[in-house]
Amino acid sequence: MKAWRWALLVGLCIAHASWADETFSGYLKNFSLVQFEQTNGDIEIPRQAVQESSLRLMWEPKGLDWSTEFHYEIQGLFGSREWMGDSQLLRTGAQGRYRFDDLNAVFASGKKSRGQQSLDRANVRLARGAWDITLGRQALSLGSARIISPTDVFLPFDLRVLDTEYRPGVDAIRFERSLGDLSMIDAGWIAGAEGKPEESAWFGRWITNAKGVDLAATWIERPDYRLAGFAANGAADQFGLWWEAARVSGRESYWRSSIGIDGGFAATGLWMLELHYNGAGEQDVSRYLATEHPDAYQNFGVFLLARRYVLAGLSAQLSGVTSIAAQAILNLDDRSSFFQASVDRYLSDAWSVQAGYYRFDGDEEIAITPAGIELGSEFGWNPHVVYVGIRYYF
Repeated sequence: MKAWRWALLVGLCIAHASWADETFSGYLKNFSLVQFEQTNGDIEIPRQAVQESSLRLMWEPKGLDWSTEFHYEIQGLFGSREWMGDSQLLRTGAQGRYRFDDLNAVFASGKKSRGQQSLDRANVRLARGAWDITLGRQALSLGSARIISPTDVFLPFDLRVLDTEYRPGVDAIRFERSLGDLSMIDAGWIAGAEGKPEESAWFGRWITNAKGVDLAATWIERPDYRLAGFAANGAADQFGLWWEAARVSGRESYWRSSIGIDGGFAATGLWMLELHYNGAGEQDVSRYLATEHPDAYQNFGVFLLARRYVLAGLSAQLSGVTSIAAQAILNLDDRSSFFQASVDRYLSDAWSVQAGYYRFDGDEEIAITPAGIELGSEFGWNPHVVYVGIRYYF
């Protein structure tokens, strides 16, 4: 763990040296979680405590017609038991996808700990007339649905991840042009590993508004794969409405779609409900880990295993410094579910604390067969989790 300690010390020195410079900022975070034990047929998951500590340094100088972003994050993971592989609750980074080159992500590893690092942003943004051009590593989100977007396929977060403040950046050249107050075009190229054409992608997106409805059409090209997507967002009375669908064709072919509604309650509350269809998933639970669409899960942003889902969210601001949130996902194919609830409180302008609970229900069975591992349900095998997070921003 010496490398991790030295890296943390160097990072803290850099943060301290740049404190007075307004172009520098960052955070320190710690998530402490307890995963309860659970017996799942042939496999027993022991009780385990995990800590995720991270330091993010951000340098963002700006000029009249340009801006840059450089974000470096270093992360330490510490477990009470021998490390059992990546968790769906913790960020795993880009893992080599959609990056021309990258740092060695894991720089220190032990039986119960691991040190990770990421150069998560490194870009220059230029404004030239009606054009904005961004070169380098950047966040890229193409979707518009509230919970799961069928066209947001470049490193989206799994809904179970604890910390979703910054999504992993991708290496891209992006062109954005305004066509009026409510219309724009957005297009570019995303690099695969070493810029290999077979691992890279082109995208184009057109956004406009017609009679109060926001419309978006998206086109993504990869070797042997193509995505065509369409989205509409509007309102009826006091409710927000959205629909988004995408068709992937080529070596793998499937549909994905989301349709939803949201609204307010009391003075500061918001609820939302979304139906999601995942054509890349499987209706037969025994096929969850032997899907016919492996590329969808490896490279095209799919993380749910079944086909039909109901998703709901609820949030409310209890006071100027305290908020609560909850989210539930029901898998209609195997009747398993995932529920999470959290409370956030700001202690000052710089400090905040969060506490939360994750609950998973469904068939808990995990069977080891000659063909491999079979799940009894998508969510039921996961142990329940409680966590506390502390954040400091500078």
